[in-house]
Parts: sequence; C-alpha cells; structure tokens
Amino acid sequence: MLIEYFLTRYMHRYTSRLVTAAEERAPIEPGMATRDTAAVPMLYVHIPFCKELCPFCTFFRIPFDEQLARRYFRALRRQLNRYHDLGYQFSTVYFGGGTPTVLPDELALTIDEVRRLWPIQECSVETNPSDLTPSNIELLKTCGVNRLSVGVQSFQDNLLESVNRIRKYGTGADIQHRLSQIRGIFDTLNVDLIFGLEGQTHADVIADLGIVKQLGIDQVTCYPLMKSGGGRQSFDGWRREVAWKKQAYRLIRDTIEPEYVPSSAWCFSKNRGMIDEYIVEHSSYAGAGAGAFGLEGGTLAVNVFSVEKYIEAAENNADAAAFRHPFDSGENLRYLLLMQLFGGGIDFDGLCRGQTPLCKFFVRTSVALLRLAGAAVKKSGRITVAKRGAYYTVLLMKLFFEGVGDLRGFCLDAHASGTNLDTARPRA
Repeated sequence: MLIEYFLTRYMHRYTSRLVTAAEERAPIEPGMATRDTAAVPMLYVHIPFCKELCPFCTFFRIPFDEQLARRYFRALRRQLNRYHDLGYQFSTVYFGGGTPTVLPDELALTIDEVRRLWPIQECSVETNPSDLTPSNIELLKTCGVNRLSVGVQSFQDNLLESVNRIRKYGTGADIQHRLSQIRGIFDTLNVDLIFGLEGQTHADVIADLGIVKQLGIDQVTCYPLMKSGGGRQSFDGWRREVAWKKQAYRLIRDTIEPEYVPSSAWCFSKNRGMIDEYIVEHSSYAGAGAGAFGLEGGTLAVNVFSVEKYIEAAENNADAAAFRHPFDSGENLRYLLLMQLFGGGIDFDGLCRGQTPLCKFFVRTSVALLRLAGAAVKKSGRITVAKRGAYYTVLLMKLFFEGVGDLRGFCLDAHASGTNLDTARPRA
C-alpha cells in the first residue's frame, strides 16, 4: 500500500499543474495556427450530447437538444474543413462523447466529411446499448467505421439500476442480446466495463467478464470508476478503495487471460486493433468539438466548454481553443513515460534521446525503481511492465484522468461564472 500512496501523491502534484496552468493562462496567440500540423496523425471528435446524463461520467456532456445538436454537427464540419486548410494530415479518427450516435444521420455526414478530407485508415465510434439498432449499425458500417465501442459498464441488473441505466438501455439480458446480433460486423467490437461501482462485488466483475467471453466480444476495456472534484477521501476510505480495486484488477487479469491479451493496462483484445486510449498510441493528436482536448507537439490545447461558443467560433472560422499550455521538458517527459507504462513497455533510449542530464536521470531512476519493485522487467533490451506493475499503471492513469476531470471542472466553473478563458491575462 506504500507504493500506491506515493504514486497517488505524485500524480496529485503532477495533475494539479494542469489546473494551475488554466488559472494562470496566457491569451491565445494567432501565431499558434502556424504550428506543425502535418505531424499530427490523429483526430478526436467530441459529441457532448446525451439523452440522459449518467451520474458516474466525468466527461463534458449536456442534455440532448435536437436543434442545437444539428447546429453543432454543422459547426464541427466547418472546423474540420478549417483543420484541412491548416494542413493537418489525419489518418485516424475517434468519435467520443457524450453520445456520438445521438443523431446517426449527422454522425454519418461528419464521418463522410472526415473521409473526404483525409485518407482515414481507422475510424472508431463510441455508442450506447440503446443505439444498437439494425438501421444504425448498417449506417455505421456503410460509413466505414472500423471499431465500435459500446458503453455497457455492467451486465448486472442491480448495478445498472443503481446508476439509472436499465430504463435507458435495458437489462443486462437485453444488452447481451443486442451485442450478440452485431458480432463480426465491425473489425473490432469493444465493450466498456467499469469496476468500482457502489455495491459492486468481485463476483459481479467476474460474471461480467464471463458474459464477454461467452459472447465472443473482440475487445473489452475494464476501467476503474473515476471521480473528480469534491475534495479528497479520508485515508481509510482511500485505502479500502485501493485494496478493493487492486483485488478486482487481479481477478480481471486472471479471468480474461490468456484468451484476451493486454493492448493496454485495462484494454484486452483477441486480435490487434484500435483501443480506447488513443493517447497511448499517439503522442500528438488534435481535438475537434466543444470541450475536446488535443496535444500537439507537446502543447496541451483545450477547446471552449460551451456548445454555443464553439458554434460561434466555427461559424466565424476562428480558433475554438479556450487556452493552451506548452508542456515544459519535465512535464512532457513524465507524460510520455506514463503513456508508455500504460501501453505496457518503455522505450528507454527513445525517452532519453535529446533530454537534459537531469531528465535522463529521472528516467533511469524511474526504471530502476520499477524493476526493484518487481513492476517491470528487462526483456531483449526493452523495459516491459510486469503483471504486478500493470495495476500501478492503472492507478496512475486513473489519477491522471481524474486530474483532467478537475481541469474540465475548472473550465466549466469559469464558463458558468462568465470568465473568458480565451482572453484572460496571466495572474501577476
């Protein structure tokens, strides 16, 4: 538990710098549009609308309004054309939310526009169980979607009821039936499951994975429940939660392997394919849509957290970023190290290349500590995360995403209070 405690303290300090960067933001400079756009291979498109909001979700989402959503999709397509004019050369696109399939016809038009503008090789779309209708599936397949990711969260009815999902998406049996009807249609069918829901038992976790295996799902992403804002837990509460999730993760690995192999620390696949955590596979990516994040050449870009302001920016052919934060060399190195650990291995020479002696010392020390703790091993000259160390990377990524959630919360509070993040001056 000592290792988990120090990792938690470390990540809290690291992610708190993101909120500090937003608080001490500099105004957006027009010259930022001249960055090296050709070196950004991946596009993330955010659709923030949901017909109903789930209580556990920390992503930027708002209640569905059809008129507003159609305006938003049109604005998205305008921004995509602006990205094309700026010289972006995307080969991969992810549609996340929210619920990207909230308006299937608009989503199809947007996918078609992306494919018209760029030679897209991979397209991933998130959806909910209620949208797995024959007409929607046919439309997505026709658009060339390679990977469909379904937010199931759990097949256990008591847990679905506790998070208000049965009325919206059906029982666990209903969801199983819908999934069984679409096997083999897409290159990869992914199911998202959560561990750490209130009232969930380890037996529930094992039962959910058994259903995934029985259905023959291509890929399953098992991620821990994430929380942001609202202060920190007591030490005893934190310790109990960590112990429960650590045991749950061990059971996940024991249950799902070897039939499924890790594509990341919490994504398990039968075959090689796209995964949810595109940030692991791409060190540079652009974000389109309100509340979307991008990381381009080591600079974090965060779009406005207002659908109306986003539409206004797109209609005026303007930059939709609320603020940008260039990572310093230390921040960038820690970010890259975290992503490589989560992906299962460390490119030691690549991380150290071009770094200062202090940064190289940080990498060497981190690797030495991981090996000392039995969390990583050296195989054929490569540092590989051991099964024991995989849970530590799950904890680190959970804390990272919670920190991003805190940044998202700060931006939303700023918008609600009328603070314009894109024009504010740095604090003295």
